[in-house]
Amino acid sequence: EEFSIKIYEVITWKLVCSLPCGVGLIHECNWSHDDLCIACASASGLCHVWMLAEQVTEHVLPHPAYVYSVQWIENSSVVVTACYDGAIRCWMNEKLIQVLMGSSGSRINTLCYEYNTNKLYSADA
Repeated sequence: EEFSIKIYEVITWKLVCSLPCGVGLIHECNWSHDDLCIACASASGLCHVWMLAEQVTEHVLPHPAYVYSVQWIENSSVVVTACYDGAIRCWMNEKLIQVLMGSSGSRINTLCYEYNTNKLYSADA
């Protein structure tokens, strides 16, 4: 089954755009700090990143398993993902720049980035 992200104008509730996300449930979507990009984590093992002005996929970030969570770091230049394999991956423009392993070795279910302290929190199963 094909899944998509639908974006609506809240004032009018009109559909602005529909972004194809492939197969697999979409676990989380997160807007960049400047609201120009959206990143979506999915069960397909991919994280899609779109530039909303063009409505095309800017980056596809591959993972070995389900991607449960995605967060933007550092003014939209870095995307951090959490995966079923217990790894937290840091990406810059489709390039994997860092891999961190969760403390228990089990899947990472969610991420949260705190802007004021520049800290990333992760929660596992």
